[in-house]
Formats: sequence, C-alpha cells, structure tokens
Amino acid sequence: MSPASARLGAYIVWDAAQLVALGVCHCGGGSEAGGDACYIKFGAARSELSFEALLDSCETLAASKNLKRVIAGANAGREMAWKRLIARGFRSDFQGVAMQRHNDPGYNRPDTYIIDDWR
Repeated sequence: MSPASARLGAYIVWDAAQLVALGVCHCGGGSEAGGDACYIKFGAARSELSFEALLDSCETLAASKNLKRVIAGANAGREMAWKRLIARGFRSDFQGVAMQRHNDPGYNRPDTYIIDDWR
C-alpha cells in the first residue's frame, strides 16, 4: 500500500444485494484531514439506518488508525443527516451558505443523508 493510499478510506455498505451507503475518508497528516483526524470527504446513504452504518464504519476506521477526531459536514437543510450527526456528538466547526434558485429544496432536501464538507 502506498503512503497516499494509506491516508484514504472508502466504504460501501450493502443490505443484501443493494448498495445502501458509500463514503470516502481522508486520514491523518498528509491528507485533507490533517493531524490526528479522519475527514469524511463525501458520504451518502439511502436511510437513517444505513447512514448510521456508514458513520460507524468511518469511526472504526479512525480508531484503527489511532485518530482522535472524525470530521463530517452536512448542510443544515439536510435536516435528518444534520440531526443524526448532532446526536452522535458532532459539533459545528465551520458554517457556510448554499444558495439555490427560488429557494427550491433541490440537493439539500430535509430527507437526504449526505455528507459533503465544502471547506
């Protein structure tokens, strides 16, 4: 395994024969996470249960690499994902604004389980 690939993690969560979640993480120094963190660059899940399984996988990855923090970002407009992250102890570290034409829900619907930190 190359040093660069040692700093990346990808997760695919299956329920029987159906893909229910996927995620990509950067881990530790030399990656976007930096230092002692695991940064979930992107994650998407079909349901709350699969979102929880994805977060469990990312936290397990961080622990296996002795990383102290897991960083994940979700637009507060994705209410269900935001509430699950807060319930698991995640706290706001960075705030931004996403604007959509006519304030249509689009990508940031309350029922979507998506992580995509835009820093």
